[in-house]
Amino acid sequence: MNFENEKTKFLYRELANAAINAALQHNKFYSTQYINQNNIKEYWTDLLFEMIEKYKSPQIPEVFVNDIWDIKTKLINKYSDKITCRLSHTQKSLSVFLKYLWCMGKIEEPPVCPIDRKVLWEAGIKDEKTGRAKNWTELDDRKEYQDWLEKIEEAAKDKDKSMAQWELEIWNNQE
Repeated sequence: MNFENEKTKFLYRELANAAINAALQHNKFYSTQYINQNNIKEYWTDLLFEMIEKYKSPQIPEVFVNDIWDIKTKLINKYSDKITCRLSHTQKSLSVFLKYLWCMGKIEEPPVCPIDRKVLWEAGIKDEKTGRAKNWTELDDRKEYQDWLEKIEEAAKDKDKSMAQWELEIWNNQE
């Protein structure tokens, strides 16, 4: 047994778990509390692990959008009676997972950033009725997500940064 591989596997599993928990925070997912959540999280973790090799080389946002759609589809196909999976869940889990790996130097810079209320606010993506940032947890429309990415990319370019760099700076400078 290669102990370094075991340490890496452990670390990646912990990062995936943290990323999934970030996706579930404030974002209803399970149809009932009386289900075995461990099986679902284990499968979701495996889906995230499948992405690691791909992101060791640079990717474009469209690839990421296809990946989160694919993860959503697989989760629904396997657990449709137990979960309510939206694009908000899969974008958050994969983007946070990739952010962790990127910050550790294990993959190339991700093509997008994790989206939450703070990112939407900073990018000027607001609810027309309330004037507040849109609610990222309600996201389930591919076109709306792509529109958000375009606006976030514009905000990042205004600061001469990529989306991932821009979001990391926002995250690190929170009050």
